Amino acid sequence: MHDKAITEEQGEALRYVLSGILVRADTDAVFVCDKGGNIVDHVSLDEKETDVTIAALASGSFAATGELAKLIGEPTFRSVYHKGENKSVYMQNLSQSFLILVLFGKKTTIGMIKLCVEKFGKLDILVNNA
Repeated sequence: MHDKAITEEQGEALRYVLSGILVRADTDAVFVCDKGGNIVDHVSLDEKETDVTIAALASGSFAATGELAKLIGEPTFRSVYHKGENKSVYMQNLSQSFLILVLFGKKTTIGMIKLCVEKFGKLDILVNNA
């Protein structure tokens, strides 16, 4: 296995897409992570020291959900949604190696998140070419 690098142009395009999701969906933060929980890039209204931990735990949660899918006869789940009282998390596969993680509050809906991820989320093109 070899490490992949994202070019400067891909990085700028990725930042543009993540910023578009952040603004249009009125979210708190948007991350692209590898399946190990390492942040490729993210945008946030309020940078926090816990961002790295959030990405790692979300990646682990997504992996656990993938194993659950296999146990019930599904090859995988494309997305995972955790709804909280004040904050929620949406995760979606971008490719076999990457996922998008969106943190949002009460001011937006899961439908808006999914719409924006689908509209702006041709991120798989960016990360697959990395």
